[in-house]
Amino acid sequence: MSAVLTLTRETSRGYQARKLRIAGHITRQKLANLSGVSVEAIDIFERDLPLPLDFRRRILRSLWAITKG
Repeated sequence: MSAVLTLTRETSRGYQARKLRIAGHITRQKLANLSGVSVEAIDIFERDLPLPLDFRRRILRSLWAITKG
């Protein structure tokens, strides 16, 4: 018997980040400005498409600072 890992949309980092952003009433533009990335990068991240690790870290760091601050 083998284990199968099933990833759903709800378990993805991008989806979770989008939920946090929306819950905090933060626009993509505001998050992009705080992160130092483009709005397109935010969109790509939220759709779990390939994005440089540095951009992902900037977005998550900014989102964490906003929601915890």
